[in-house]
Amino acid sequence: MNFIKHEYILVTVLILVGLGLNIFLTAYTTFWIDESMVVNLSYESNSKIISELLTKEAHPPAYYFLIKIIRIIFGDREMYFRLFSSLYFVLTGFYIYLFGREIGGRSSGLIALVFWSSNYFLLFYSKQARPYSLLAFLSIASAYYLCMLLKKYRTKYAVYYIVITVLGLYTNYWFTLLLLAQLIVLFKEKNIKVWSALIGAGLLFMPWAIIYLSRFNNYGIGQWIERPGLASIWESLGYFGWGQWLIIIPGIVCGVISAVVNNNLNFKKLWLLLIYFLVPIGLAFGISQFVPIYTPGRREIVLAPIFIVMLAYLFSRIENRKWQIGISILLILFTFQTALNFNAQAQEWQSSDLSVIQEIKSEIKSGDYIILYGLTNTNYNYYARRLGINNDKIYFPVNMEFNQNSLGPIQEISFDSDKLKTNIQILKEKIDGVEHANFFVLITNDAASAVLITSLDGNLKKIKEIIPQKPHMPTWIDRVVVYEK
Repeated sequence: MNFIKHEYILVTVLILVGLGLNIFLTAYTTFWIDESMVVNLSYESNSKIISELLTKEAHPPAYYFLIKIIRIIFGDREMYFRLFSSLYFVLTGFYIYLFGREIGGRSSGLIALVFWSSNYFLLFYSKQARPYSLLAFLSIASAYYLCMLLKKYRTKYAVYYIVITVLGLYTNYWFTLLLLAQLIVLFKEKNIKVWSALIGAGLLFMPWAIIYLSRFNNYGIGQWIERPGLASIWESLGYFGWGQWLIIIPGIVCGVISAVVNNNLNFKKLWLLLIYFLVPIGLAFGISQFVPIYTPGRREIVLAPIFIVMLAYLFSRIENRKWQIGISILLILFTFQTALNFNAQAQEWQSSDLSVIQEIKSEIKSGDYIILYGLTNTNYNYYARRLGINNDKIYFPVNMEFNQNSLGPIQEISFDSDKLKTNIQILKEKIDGVEHANFFVLITNDAASAVLITSLDGNLKKIKEIIPQKPHMPTWIDRVVVYEK
């Protein structure tokens, strides 16, 4: 008990626990397509990146340029990009502790660190080259500095808040929902300087927002996103407390009862946390009835740190050290078990997109062609670049060449048989223009690709198929069919 009285030692230990779980959790053996999409775009010129993001993509530019800088300095390897996500994970923990301590005192800050270190949602994205780990860090840092400004205005806090918030806005559009929640938090605030900081951050994002809204034309990119119902919010809650709800639910109940009995619940602080959490997710739910922005298990990670602080505040209302230590151990053990299960699954994977593309490289010859169906292009383009495969490519459907990161073209031919026939005819004409070559067709198994294969079978000689060994890491490349002409 004397040991745990030293707060700085406990903070260090808990951060090391979180880092240890981060290291223990296995990353995907190769890039998932969302990771490849980001790095692929980083090879374009700065003007092309901005143009693509303003017209075709659903993301602001900050993370893309960060990835480009990392690639230029360190080189193009999965590990380098993912290490930075792990760094943001650690920074998120530091600010979760600071914010938790401001909200509920020492015990609240330490319990928040326990929740951070064992939050599988944050851990999962800390091992991927995607913007979500950075987004979580920026969200809690922004909330913390706004809290400090409300406590006592200082110019340095205002500068930190503006910089962090602007970076968040330029990282993901869900951050605008968090900004609106902060606007509600400031509703009764009379300090014009605090208002100026929030408004200033919003104004610095306005140029990009206005141009984006006026130029964006790729609405097909969200066609795969279904209109959310209440089940979507329930699914999001599952991610927030991934693998821990059997502890979280009783803990909340006990925390509330203890707070009422001991009269140590500050409703103003709890209400502030609820606003931070409920307003963005409520707005996302409402907006997605018209524009598809809500995809459970991704962007709402911007709220995960606030969720953690809210839980920590309620758990800390039970002022019993043995109970707090016991709950902390259980939370960490539950997450360790979840990570252990994922690691076991990953160890069973016998193949990946990289192994499939390496097999293509061993067989493809100069003059042969690659036919890329749908989103098979994403990982192929990434790993073919690294492996030095420079064969000509044909995209199917044809619009995929100009919209490589979207399911929109696939959705079109899946529900419109005339468009499917037109695209097959265009492909046939391209193949007819080749005198003699092999065609390596990368396929995702679905109804449209089945029609494509039937057409190719009737016009070319099938010589083999490359089938990934099972179990296979989750992918869009289900098989590669090789034809000869």
